[in-house]
Amino acid sequence: MSDHEQDPLDDIEPEPRRGHTAVIAGVVAVVALVVAVAAWFLQFGGPTPPPRVAEAPAPVTPAPSASTPGGAVKPLDTTPLPPRMVDSSATTYPLSNWQIAPVPARGGAIERARILGRADATQQGNLRQDDLLEITGWAGDPALGMRVGKVLLSACDQIFASAAVGRPRPDIAKSVHRNLTESGWVAEILLGHVPRCDNTVIRAWGVAPGRPLLLEMEAELPLPAEPRPVAPLPAVTLRAPLAGPPAEPISPSTFLVLERAAPLRSCGAADCATVATLAQGRNDGYLIERSGEWVLIAVGGNAGWIIDSAIEILPLQKDGTPPPSPPANGQSKNPARDRR
Repeated sequence: MSDHEQDPLDDIEPEPRRGHTAVIAGVVAVVALVVAVAAWFLQFGGPTPPPRVAEAPAPVTPAPSASTPGGAVKPLDTTPLPPRMVDSSATTYPLSNWQIAPVPARGGAIERARILGRADATQQGNLRQDDLLEITGWAGDPALGMRVGKVLLSACDQIFASAAVGRPRPDIAKSVHRNLTESGWVAEILLGHVPRCDNTVIRAWGVAPGRPLLLEMEAELPLPAEPRPVAPLPAVTLRAPLAGPPAEPISPSTFLVLERAAPLRSCGAADCATVATLAQGRNDGYLIERSGEWVLIAVGGNAGWIIDSAIEILPLQKDGTPPPSPPANGQSKNPARDRR
């Protein structure tokens, strides 16, 4: 074909095929529909975002109601609380029922006193008869470390309270006597129980073991202000019966000293100072207490600690007959003792 000859196909525009046109038109229609539906859904039918609210506190689960198996609500428990335990009593007895050890014998000290439960109770004139007064201290013989089991409190020459001794006090064992490791005590008293007089002063006394003898403690607690009356006084329970003098004091003993001379020491150890010496043979006196292999005894006007291997302890002969003397070789007649 020459350059001047025209292809018959040049004047014919390409015509799209009918099937392709229909597909395109359908797709366009579907897209338009989807867009329209999405616009409507976003404007009218979409999920509403939850409103912002402050975070509520965690719900408190209500306590279950008291009910019987049948569903009936039980009546409220109106049982009163048990009375508070105290160491004082409204019933008192005379201080003169006891013998008082002569000064300078001491039995410990009052260290602190405070009103429990009311911060303003220490203000002048603000004490009340229903206030609880807590008194703390230590008890025991500072010279020989004799332990006491109980403390008595008096006011106006009347005994009105007692407290047990036995709280740990390593500070007293270090600074006063090594045998007083458990010499602490605490007393809670109702102010309405304190006897009153023109000069009301609370004093503390250590009860000597096995004897009707009191050791006065250092320090005293004056109560100048009359507590305001409260009627009736709150119900309280006495922690322990108010101690009185022992009905039967400790019985005397006979100590047979097995050595030529046995030292009495200020405490139960070989390095403690010697306070007296017992001669070999019979010595009548009192056994006060034991601590390990040491015993605290009182003989005549002397008292001190002696190792138990140096003596035999026998009941005092009631008819005055002297107990048997120790063997000449200084050994005990007690075979079980000899084997120790």
